[in-house]
Amino acid sequence: MLQRDYIVRLVREFMEALRRVLEKDETARQDALLQLYSQYVGDATLFHQLSVDEIFDYLAANEPDSARRDCKIEMLAELFLAEGDLQTGPLREMLHAKSFAFFDYLSAHSTTYSLDRIEKMARLRKEISQSVE
Repeated sequence: MLQRDYIVRLVREFMEALRRVLEKDETARQDALLQLYSQYVGDATLFHQLSVDEIFDYLAANEPDSARRDCKIEMLAELFLAEGDLQTGPLREMLHAKSFAFFDYLSAHSTTYSLDRIEKMARLRKEISQSVE
């Protein structure tokens, strides 16, 4: 029970920090997002270079507790979405595709229903399908 409370508190803290970052101007936002990566999930460069499957493997190897792993997956989904919104072209598409994959995983494996997640997935699905056309 204490571990679950800790994870819930960690996610809330992360979401509040992300909200504050998104309120900043665009130039400060990118640096602040990179700080959130290192503070909550790890090296941003590593997560940018790894494929979705490689990230899942990395998290499975380095985070044996499934609740904490899912917490990090949720944080990565949010970070990739926020960072992708600041980018253009192929980098934006790659970040949004990763974000969608993580939201999709959470949707399939989480016991928590999230209307916010569903809305983000619909937006990403639409954007991804438009970039393919």
